[in-house]
Amino acid sequence: MDKNILLTILVVGLVLVSSLLAINKNPIQEKNIISVSGQSKVITEPDKAEVYVKIYTEGTTATEAKDENARISDNVINSLKKYVDKDNIETSRYSLNLKQKWDRDKEEYITIGYELTNILKVTTENIKEAGLLVDTSVNNGANGIERIEFGLTNEKQKLVNAEALEKASLEAKSKAESIAKSMNLKLGMIHKITESNYYFTQSRYDGYDMAVAESAPKAATEISPGEIEVSASISVEYLI
Repeated sequence: MDKNILLTILVVGLVLVSSLLAINKNPIQEKNIISVSGQSKVITEPDKAEVYVKIYTEGTTATEAKDENARISDNVINSLKKYVDKDNIETSRYSLNLKQKWDRDKEEYITIGYELTNILKVTTENIKEAGLLVDTSVNNGANGIERIEFGLTNEKQKLVNAEALEKASLEAKSKAESIAKSMNLKLGMIHKITESNYYFTQSRYDGYDMAVAESAPKAATEISPGEIEVSASISVEYLI
């Protein structure tokens, strides 16, 4: 038989075999896999607080606003170092802007000075001291508190995340076992596991301004942190 004919027959045969395998592949996989998912939520207490201290100054020149802000900031930082390490005090935002007003006669905005806002982020793992940090900041020249956030340290976040993932995994396994039992199937090995994002929400207190802070010298400020919610989701495919 001619070699070209043999080669043609061989190629056609390979094409047919490949086509049959491709046709049968997906149905077999679909028939032999159970897909389930599990979700969980873990509620825990925060063990970290971040206090955002606002220091706002004005001046007829940029230098005047800057120097006054630096003076107050130094006072605030030095007072806070009695309760937290210097490394836990950092600048979150620093902005210098023109202060303008509308001139009716000239029908244009004119510059009347400068304003500078310095936001210090103060972090503590003693959340009971959040109110003390607020009082100390305001009593030493801060204009107010931009916000307070409560969250988890890296160590505790890892522990709570692990707990949430474990609960989600157990829920997924329980679902798979129930499905297999109800359909008289034998649950096989795990084929695939997919982990969805887990996260935690922080309690926030916004708008703590001088109107509230003025009461600080008379009585200590008390701030309740609330609770943190950590969520996890697991998707699992079992062979049957």
